[in-house]
Amino acid sequence: MLRCWHDRPLRHFPLWLLLGIQVPFVLSEINCSTSRCPHSDFLCGEFREPCKAVGPSSFGVQLWQRAVAFFAPNRSYRRIEYSHFDEAACEAGNAWIEIVHEGVWQQNGGSSAVLSASLASLMVTGSSIRLLQERPCLTPVNILPPAQCFDAVGTLEAACPCNGTNWTSTDESAANISMDCASTEDCPIINEAYLGKTQYFTYNSSEAQACFYGANTNQALAWFNPQETAGHDLRRSALLFELYTEPA
Repeated sequence: MLRCWHDRPLRHFPLWLLLGIQVPFVLSEINCSTSRCPHSDFLCGEFREPCKAVGPSSFGVQLWQRAVAFFAPNRSYRRIEYSHFDEAACEAGNAWIEIVHEGVWQQNGGSSAVLSASLASLMVTGSSIRLLQERPCLTPVNILPPAQCFDAVGTLEAACPCNGTNWTSTDESAANISMDCASTEDCPIINEAYLGKTQYFTYNSSEAQACFYGANTNQALAWFNPQETAGHDLRRSALLFELYTEPA
């Protein structure tokens, strides 16, 4: 199943899409491994990923994430992820942490496993983390006070010590994990899942939208048995949750 993201002016959308009519893409019957599909021509600009639950819940709390991905014609790539402690905070844009990944992407031909889909890969060459809230709380219900709050500074200090980086949100500068951390052990939540690893994905793209299967560091899974959810998202969230012993 594809995740389709779009963030283009309405005048760029075909009428059938605006009306919600289920009409297949013109290229839906084309095998892109034998015929050229112009998906890479349209994979350019900003694509917004809606809020989604990631990872397992812990102590009754479910992390939610939204993201913005940027693909440039020069094949540069940038993804900004915002994490939230509940769905309401995600929809309101009330994030507690911002993680930015930058790198390069490339087209790798057409998919032989999915009709009207292309193959691509990306390499993350740099990541940074910025704490937005030192003590984030669950969104209050009606007029009730927040039920739980969390020590975000302590969580990051344990998960990503990074040479004693100051994680307080009063420090507006983000920590560059690829430069500031001396080793993988200094920030495993980023190093183990992202930096220096090639991520593969299957996608299609048109003037109206881009649709992505989940990225995976396993090329065979990403290109020949693509899944909707990317394994690295779940891994990073799980590592963060392991650090919570009890809400502060």
